[in-house]
Amino acid sequence: MFLKSNTPISGEGRLECRVMRREERGRMRGRDFKVYHRRRLIKKRRFHWGHQLSKDKIGFAVNTPTPCSCYMCGNPRKYFGELTIQERKQNEKDSVPDT
Repeated sequence: MFLKSNTPISGEGRLECRVMRREERGRMRGRDFKVYHRRRLIKKRRFHWGHQLSKDKIGFAVNTPTPCSCYMCGNPRKYFGELTIQERKQNEKDSVPDT
């Protein structure tokens, strides 16, 4: 289900959304598509990093989902040498003998 907002990004008040029709989804690419996803992320990340964010911090949270790159927030592959999901699936397929 896709939602479409009718209010501007910087506008006050609640963010009203409506369900988009299938034909609208196929046509919407480019700037409209980017604006739609930015509004969606603003709505989703109002409460992020464990507390309510102010307007200037919401923009930062939309563009940067992780606040830092420490071992807790960063890529587990870099810090712990973990494999990606695709690599784990491939290893699992390779380890199962063909019958």
